Amino acid sequence: QRQFLRRREVTESLTGPVTAPRPLLEAAHRYSSEARTISHVTLTPESLGEIALPDEAALKAFFDERKDAFRAPEYRKLSLLALTPEGLADPASVSDEDLRARYEQNKARYATPERRTIDQLRFGSTEDAAQAKASGKSFEELVTEQGQTVDAISLGMLTRNQVIDHVVGDAAFALAEGAVSEPVQGTFGPALVRVRAIEAGSTKPFEEVREELAGEIAAEHAQAETVKRHDAIEEERLGGMTLEEVAAKNGLEVRTVEAVDAEGKGPDGNAVDLPAPAPALLGSAFESDIGVENDAVRTEGNGYVWFDVTDILPARERTFEEARARVEDAWRNEETAKRLQAKADDLVKRLKDGATLADAASADGLTVQTASGIKREQGAGDLGRVVATRVFATPVEGFGSAQGPQENTQIVFQVTASETPPFDPDADAAKQLATRLSEALQNDIATSYVTHRQSELGATVNQAALNAALGDAPVN
Repeated sequence: QRQFLRRREVTESLTGPVTAPRPLLEAAHRYSSEARTISHVTLTPESLGEIALPDEAALKAFFDERKDAFRAPEYRKLSLLALTPEGLADPASVSDEDLRARYEQNKARYATPERRTIDQLRFGSTEDAAQAKASGKSFEELVTEQGQTVDAISLGMLTRNQVIDHVVGDAAFALAEGAVSEPVQGTFGPALVRVRAIEAGSTKPFEEVREELAGEIAAEHAQAETVKRHDAIEEERLGGMTLEEVAAKNGLEVRTVEAVDAEGKGPDGNAVDLPAPAPALLGSAFESDIGVENDAVRTEGNGYVWFDVTDILPARERTFEEARARVEDAWRNEETAKRLQAKADDLVKRLKDGATLADAASADGLTVQTASGIKREQGAGDLGRVVATRVFATPVEGFGSAQGPQENTQIVFQVTASETPPFDPDADAAKQLATRLSEALQNDIATSYVTHRQSELGATVNQAALNAALGDAPVN
C-alpha cells in the first residue's frame, strides 16, 4: 500500500490538473462533427460492355504467374452417422390419449380471451356520479355535458387482465353489451363504466391443434430417445463396432461425403451440406486422420454426429486445363477492376479539366446522385467507409474517386458542401468529449513519465517470461 500511495502521488501530481485545452476540443469537434455532401456517379461492370477473354497464351501466362491462387486444397472423404431429435421424432406414433391429455393441460394456450370496448366517465364525487346515473340521460349526453368525447374517455378494446384498474375491469366484465354500471370507486376517482361492444372469446378445438401437439410430444420423446441412443452408440463404438455396424443395429444410415475442404466446400467450389455446424465438424475432421476413432460432434438441435476420415486427398497444384474456368473468372475480374479504375481516372480528369459532373454523366449514360451527412467516423452510409475516407481527403468543390461498396464498382464524386455545427462547450456531447480527451492526455503524460524513468534507470522487460506468466506463450 505504501508503494501504491507513492505511485499515486507522483501520477496525480503530474496529471491531476491536466485538462484538454479549448483549441484541442474545437479541433476534435470539427473532426468528428463535420458533415459533407457529395454528388456522385457509380461505375459498374455493365458500363464497360463485354470484356472478351485474351488468347490462350495470355491466359496461360496469367495462370503461371498466380499458380498458388489456383491450388486445389486438401480434401477429406468422410463417413457420417447422424443422430438427431428431428430424425427420430415420429408424430404419428403419439397416442390419441396423450394428445388429448396434453390439450386439456394446455387449453388456456389455445384460448382467445373475451375483449370489451370500455368507456369510463369520471366524476368529482360518488354523489355526482349517482345523480348522473339517475338522471335518465344517455351516456353520450352525460359525456357531452362534461365537455368530453366518447373517444377521449374510451379505454379501448381490452381483455379483463389488460384493464389497469381492476375495480373498473370487474365492473365492465359484469355488464351486458351497451349497459352502464352504477357508480364505481375506481383508482382515479368515482366513475360510470359502459361496455360499448363485446368480442366473444374462443378456444381452438382439439382437431385444429392436433398436429401441433403431436409434433411437440414427438419432439420431447425424441430428445429423451436421442440421449438414450447416444449412450448406447458410445458403448458400441468403444466395443469396436464400425459406423456401418452401429448404423445397421440402430436403424440409422451412414452418409458419405466424397470430398470436402477445411472451409466446407467441395471440388466444385460449392458448400457441402453437413449435418453439424461446419466449423466444429470440419475442425475435428481436419485434426483427425484415417483410422482414428473420433468423438461425436454436437449439432445445433442437441443431436450428435459421429465421423470417420476414410481418405485424404493432399493439396496440390491444378493444371491449367483443370483450373481453366477459375482462371477465366479471375482474369475477367482483375481486368474489370483495372478498366473500371481507368474509366474512373479518366472521368475525374475530365472533371478537373472543366467538365461538369452532370455533363460527363450524361455523356456516359450515368445517373448523378446526391449523398449528404457524410462523416469521418460514421462512413458514407450505403457508399461505405472507403468512400468517406476519400471524400474527406478531397477539398470542397474538388473531385475524386473510390472503390464502391459492391465488388468491382467505382464511385466518382464531387464534394459540393461541408458543414460543421458551432462548438458549444456547455453541450453534453462537448463535456463528454472534454472528459475523454483529458483522460487521454493524462494517460499520455503518465506513460511518457514512466518510459523516461525506465530509460534513466535502465529497466528492461523479459517479454518472453512475461508472456509465459500471463499464459500467452511458452518461454524458449
